[in-house]
Amino acid sequence: MSIPPPEGGALSPAAAWSQRVRKVGGYIQLAFAAFWLIRGALTVGGATGTALAVAALVLVLAVLAYAIRFTAGTGRRPTSPQAKAIDRSVTAATVIELAAGALLLGTAAAGFRDLAGLRPGRSPKPKPARLSPQPS
Repeated sequence: MSIPPPEGGALSPAAAWSQRVRKVGGYIQLAFAAFWLIRGALTVGGATGTALAVAALVLVLAVLAYAIRFTAGTGRRPTSPQAKAIDRSVTAATVIELAAGALLLGTAAAGFRDLAGLRPGRSPKPKPARLSPQPS
């Protein structure tokens, strides 16, 4: 099973970059999915949490093997002159995204949690549960 080639045989520079970004982005999404699945499973604790973490790891590895096999030979870095211009745009967007993330972490680390979207005290604290009826 593989991705069928286009009608003309070669992809346009924009289509080639689109294919590359989707392939690399898919691997990044898979890494985040693995992190959150395994982290969530380990919060369960005990043998059940370990079993869930192992199952999540096996699932992620199966998806990774399938992705590598299915996308083999696709998503290579385009080298045409038009592709070089797209390459610069993709690189600039990546640098801007990384800088914005660093700025966000920096504001949180400096104590400006509300600027970073972390607003302590906004969620109400749960009230203690009553196990027996209280006299009124």
